[in-house]
Amino acid sequence: MKTIFLISILMFSISLQAQIIENIEQITPFHDTYAAIQKGDQWAFIDKEGTIVVDFRNDLVPIPCVHGKNEIEHPIFNAGLSLIKQTKENIEYYGYINTSGEIVIEPQFIKALPYNDAGLAIVHKLTRETIGQNSILNKDLIRYTYGEIVIDSTGNMVKYLLGPTHVIPNKGRFLKIYPIKSYFIDDFMVATQGDNKKWTIYHISTM
Repeated sequence: MKTIFLISILMFSISLQAQIIENIEQITPFHDTYAAIQKGDQWAFIDKEGTIVVDFRNDLVPIPCVHGKNEIEHPIFNAGLSLIKQTKENIEYYGYINTSGEIVIEPQFIKALPYNDAGLAIVHKLTRETIGQNSILNKDLIRYTYGEIVIDSTGNMVKYLLGPTHVIPNKGRFLKIYPIKSYFIDDFMVATQGDNKKWTIYHISTM
């Protein structure tokens, strides 16, 4: 009788601790031990205990993921980092959060891909340069360029791949952002396509 009583107390305690998540519109398969769940235009992450580890927020970036025969867009964690997007002065910038939901790499890239298993990511880093002044309007002449680079898990550049490429803003929004032309063929190897449509393979060293 005492054993049954103790088991009942334990089960009741567990039921009190269990988190009930309701009104979920979409839940994804687990990736890197976390699954994404969606309510409206907001996403969150749960762990394998069903506990929300990153609460619902609207800056998480859905990316195309293949599950079986279906391609579904949703946020993911990889190498403990997930993409976020914020708008500053009408320009969208990408950064990364950790599994506690803390911003560990400030949104500063105009394009970005998720991290790979080795903790490396390919991004477009924007550079703003004053090249002169319009004496009539008394305004600085600004040139925007970006470089396609590989960054490590702290956001530091470890390899310059392409660029600088000139881009033209229009009222704070870029008229054309070229797609990322590089991709990882292995954890530390990147294939990059140049303007001549030919490919170059780089080995990425983090030392």
